[in-house]
Amino acid sequence: MKTNLKKTVLFVAGVALICFVSQSVAQAGNKKTVATSLRCQYKVGEEHTVRFTSNKLNKVWVEMPKKKPTLTGKNETKHEIVLRTKVESVDKDGSAILNVTIEQVKFTMTSDVRKKKSENEYYSDAKKTTSTSSWPNEPKLHGASYKIKIAPNTTVKEVIGIDKLYKKIGVNKDAKRIVVGLINEDKVKRYHERDFLRYSPGRVAPPKGKAFALPKAYEGKLPIPDAMIKAKAIKKTFKVQKVQKEKKARLVKVVGTAEPLHVLPEGIEEPPALNDFGKTMIKRMSDMNELKITDEALFDLSAGVVRSEKTNVECTLIILEENIGMGQGKNKKKGTGGAMFTMVKMDNTYELVK
Repeated sequence: MKTNLKKTVLFVAGVALICFVSQSVAQAGNKKTVATSLRCQYKVGEEHTVRFTSNKLNKVWVEMPKKKPTLTGKNETKHEIVLRTKVESVDKDGSAILNVTIEQVKFTMTSDVRKKKSENEYYSDAKKTTSTSSWPNEPKLHGASYKIKIAPNTTVKEVIGIDKLYKKIGVNKDAKRIVVGLINEDKVKRYHERDFLRYSPGRVAPPKGKAFALPKAYEGKLPIPDAMIKAKAIKKTFKVQKVQKEKKARLVKVVGTAEPLHVLPEGIEEPPALNDFGKTMIKRMSDMNELKITDEALFDLSAGVVRSEKTNVECTLIILEENIGMGQGKNKKKGTGGAMFTMVKMDNTYELVK
């Protein structure tokens, strides 16, 4: 009786094992890849359309006691680019070569300095390419392409074919043209790199009984996002929210905040010098009144792709009037309690269109 029972148990266990192995092989054959970490899963032939938008506002105003604030200058840029990506190859480490084609570009710049206003715009898509008279004869960017080698954490290891792109549209890479500023190597990296993935450890040791685990929190040290920020670098802290289900997808939200670092961290380059005398003087004489940086991202674990990422930066500098009083000693003028403020506001959004 005992012998028959043992045989029965062994038979059932064997059948279960065969079923498990068969299911695993079938899944591997169907190439069903599910991300078990905060890393992108690239698949040869896979195509996506993504949109990156960037809005930046620089504003200077003066506040005096018992008077309304006076705007002395404002500049604003708005940039939107739609890209179509296709995975050409994938290395053993998960890095991929992406072919990137520009589908649409829109760039506007408005300024209001001492009540003198101006507005310029560049636009390019499949139907037309136009630019205002201040930016004459800007070439067509729609249909232009380049390649990147990108890691699973979205770090762009190499930008390929930018020189060919410049040649194709007929501009020199050192020319002071609007289109050059939209497709230089730094901008290309900004379009594709996502901070919440680049500084993530990916996965952590899972607790007992769990197949995998995501990090609960992590941090990274980054260069300042704008040269006007009075800091050497910033430190971002990211927190991973609970995994949520949306139809057949498993999604995870990651939120982040940042703080300034006034000692240059190892591995971070010195912030770039400002090439504007007025801004240089403002930054030198001012104190940082406020710095607020937030991130919010959505990652699709089922597909191994970034659904979206939003980053907001707001920095305000202040110069107190008494700190720039004219004269010396007894002849130095006393301040009246006024102050000059400079604000830098940046909003960047990355989204998966399809």
